[in-house]
Amino acid sequence: MMASPLRTLGSRSAFWLLFWAALAACGSTQSSRRVSTQGLSQREAPAAVARPLQGTRIVVDAGHGGKDPGASAVDGTHEKDHNLRIAHLIAAQLRSAGAEVLMTRSGDEFISLDDRARLADRTHCDLFLSIHSDAAGNSEARGATVYRARGALAASCKLGRELQQALTNAGFHHRGVKEAGFRVLVGHSRPSLLLECGFLTNAQDTANLGDARWRDRLSGAVCQGVIAALGS
Repeated sequence: MMASPLRTLGSRSAFWLLFWAALAACGSTQSSRRVSTQGLSQREAPAAVARPLQGTRIVVDAGHGGKDPGASAVDGTHEKDHNLRIAHLIAAQLRSAGAEVLMTRSGDEFISLDDRARLADRTHCDLFLSIHSDAAGNSEARGATVYRARGALAASCKLGRELQQALTNAGFHHRGVKEAGFRVLVGHSRPSLLLECGFLTNAQDTANLGDARWRDRLSGAVCQGVIAALGS
């Protein structure tokens, strides 16, 4: 009868032979598990988030603030507060799309028109976007209005057209693109727009400005307009 290989090697040698065989088998199993796990993580990895405004810098200006309340609404609220809420929403949307966003004010504080304009030049922004709420003697006047500077840069003209189209696509009532000599439009050398979101002297517009879902829709439309003009 042929002797057992383990018996031939002796008990001590047999022990180490079994030990190293078991260790090799364990390593093979762990390696297989690593390969399997890596393959799973690659298959389940989420798709890259689109960031069409990556590399752009935008200043979002919430009009009025602090000691300057702006226009008063028919429900007793103030323009400065409506402007700030919408400006924050727009800034968040633009950041999600990849833009670097700076705000002239993030709270209820007074910032002079010249300081706002200087920020545009100091940051070399691709867009200075000022957010306001309108007022008129006629309570029937309503809707958003997009303003660009008189003799505006070509980039401002394109931004104005795309923002107007985005508002139309989203179903917002608006009054088109107009020209004006507002300090925040003409006091610097950067592309700029001023958006009047609605009339505080109109009951329906005031109700819209106070509606969180409406504000979300508006900020989304503004972001889409900016992407259409500046996006890659």
